[in-house]
Amino acid sequence: MNKHKKILLSLVAVFIALLAAGLFYVKLLPVKNFSFHTDAVDAGLGTFSEISKAKILKVISEEAEITSRYSQLNGVYEARILNGPEANLVVTAELSEQVTELNSQKLQEGDEIVIGKIKDPESSSYIIIDRYRLDALAWLVGIFVFLGLLFGRRKGVLSLMGLAFSILILLKFVAPSILEGKDPVLVTILGAGMISVVSIFLSHGFNNRTLVAVVSTVLVLLLTLVGAWSFILAGKFLGLGSNEALYLELGLLKGFDLRGIFLAGVVISTLGVLDDVTTTQAATVEEIKLVKPEAGFRELFSRANSVGKEHISSLINTLVLAYAGASFPFFLLLTFSSTQPLWAVLNSEALAEEILRTLVGSAALILAVPLTTALAAWYFRQKP
Repeated sequence: MNKHKKILLSLVAVFIALLAAGLFYVKLLPVKNFSFHTDAVDAGLGTFSEISKAKILKVISEEAEITSRYSQLNGVYEARILNGPEANLVVTAELSEQVTELNSQKLQEGDEIVIGKIKDPESSSYIIIDRYRLDALAWLVGIFVFLGLLFGRRKGVLSLMGLAFSILILLKFVAPSILEGKDPVLVTILGAGMISVVSIFLSHGFNNRTLVAVVSTVLVLLLTLVGAWSFILAGKFLGLGSNEALYLELGLLKGFDLRGIFLAGVVISTLGVLDDVTTTQAATVEEIKLVKPEAGFRELFSRANSVGKEHISSLINTLVLAYAGASFPFFLLLTFSSTQPLWAVLNSEALAEEILRTLVGSAALILAVPLTTALAAWYFRQKP
């Protein structure tokens, strides 16, 4: 084993040891007692004693009150409950909601819906909450997995396993630990570290290029953390730029560190693209070395960085468009607004958070290219 590999393996071993120590420390931290309120997540769901899937059997009555801005749809329907303790029970469910596309949003026989039961001492009533969508999402997940297995084969299987591990860490460690009152910044660092190490090795195998990619990913994540936290403090961000954050602050986790949660979101969203950058650059350097074994550090860095520059230009545009698409209704409101000056709109926390998230993430990806390229060129510069 050459000395370069020993150095990188030592760094990975130290990082894994720090992760283990951090996990042990987090488990020892006291759990805070928060007052949980179900209506903080969705005010419309907290009033129901039971929520079930149902299928409309008959439209009993349906009428619409049309105004200049929207339409009010009121209806009464006969429906059969499909799951839960009242499965196969036929009930009468009511609907009252504002709609923008009246014809397309009307309910019909055979439609699957979500209904809530309101129980009082004398009787019970059923309210239609929403349309049922999980079947469509299940098909989408199936198509996604099929394409990954069809074109990725073994790599696809390993990548899906890495994805499953990432989701598992977020759902079983990061989110529960934050909800227990543990430091969201520390929890996010540990979660991101576990995701970066395990998912990269699992998706790409344990080899030289992935060793370089893991070390580069960890270094860039640390830079992202420091940069994001510095600008959050400098801009006096409160972490209240979304409705979900307001729900947490006002109901579910009052007095919680929402700035830490915002920082966690920045780091995790950056990690999603960082894997692609570091593994691609490390692989590029190794392929150049295989084609030209006599190439030294300078030539490896120069040639691979030329590829990386093209990668940077596409990634910046991709990341900005991804964030713009995620908050597209807000961009429409920004374009529509003519009564407020532009600087005041940009200064609002809702938009300023998206700007910070986009620019910090893009800056991290830009730094990842030369850093990974330099580390890979240093590692592969010796003759094979």
